Amino acid sequence: MAKFQPGQSGNPRGPRPGSGPVQKLRKAIEKDLPDIIQAMSEAAKQGDPSAARLLMDKVLPNIKPETRPLPVMGTAVEPQAIVDALTAGVLTSEQAREVMALLADRAKISEAVENAERLARIEAMLKSPV
Repeated sequence: MAKFQPGQSGNPRGPRPGSGPVQKLRKAIEKDLPDIIQAMSEAAKQGDPSAARLLMDKVLPNIKPETRPLPVMGTAVEPQAIVDALTAGVLTSEQAREVMALLADRAKISEAVENAERLARIEAMLKSPV
């Protein structure tokens, strides 16, 4: 029996099309699919939220949030300015969330830099003779 060589597939053409488990399942329910969809549609009409969600997820594309160009807000943006821009309709909620996250990240970086400088000053004071 031939031994497989490293880096070479034992089946270079790959599996036969339609031989995977998903394709087999699709083939098995193919004839019943119109009845299944009708039953799900009826269940959704009767108020079944799971059926409605499944149908909507498969039929309608996801709604993407509205996007607008970000307005120029200056270099020192305060959180209240973001809230004001959001309530005035200048920013979408997604944009406001992103800008707030950027401000939070900037604050963390500034705090880390300030702590490193303070630590360096303290270490220098401890090393210097009194």
